Amino acid sequence: GGWSNDSGIYSKSTIDNGEVGATYEARTGISEVIDSIKIKYGISAEIDGYLFVGDCGHENIRNAKNMIFRSKAGMFSIFNYVYDFLVLKSQPTALVNFAGRLFAFDKTNTYKINPESLVIEDIFEGIGCLGKDSVIVTDYGMFFADKNGAYMHNGTTPTRISDAITAGGGINTTFGGTDNIKDVSWNAIMKYKDASPPYVSFDSDLSCVLFFVNCYAKKGTVGTTSA
Repeated sequence: GGWSNDSGIYSKSTIDNGEVGATYEARTGISEVIDSIKIKYGISAEIDGYLFVGDCGHENIRNAKNMIFRSKAGMFSIFNYVYDFLVLKSQPTALVNFAGRLFAFDKTNTYKINPESLVIEDIFEGIGCLGKDSVIVTDYGMFFADKNGAYMHNGTTPTRISDAITAGGGINTTFGGTDNIKDVSWNAIMKYKDASPPYVSFDSDLSCVLFFVNCYAKKGTVGTTSA
């Protein structure tokens, strides 16, 4: 009430009695000078009531590809991009909530991050993840894959579990009725430039983690799985 209409213009008189309430920043945790609270992102993970996002873009940041941003607690669409972020060596490929920590990957590194302090607690160099679907968390540990192999992480260290299929194989033996690729070792399949990132899944009936790898050869498509 109290609004007046003068030729379609509404106005209301208010008396300033000097009373001061809570500021916008005190109520929201975000400065009133921040003009945008939205982030464009390609990958994400939820942990401790926060949403962490990577592969980002923001209108006020020239290059946000290497950055990970954290949302406000319980508000997954609100980001204080000025304070709540960290920077990786290169563009992240996957984000995962595992063992109480945020694990971020690029193609050649694994980052163990404290979700509260946004501090990188550990970096495993030389071991990465090829894509957001190339990692899965199970009751048995975290499993993921890069171009060099498949790995299991117990929360402390990663262990490569694909040594038995890394190289070799009978080159005179055909698989799946095709003669396009006779060596279906990990190295032979992943060397193709058109090979897609491995898809990692968990079979609860067999209690097995499955790594699905596809590549495109000259005459067709070959699909292989390893458990």
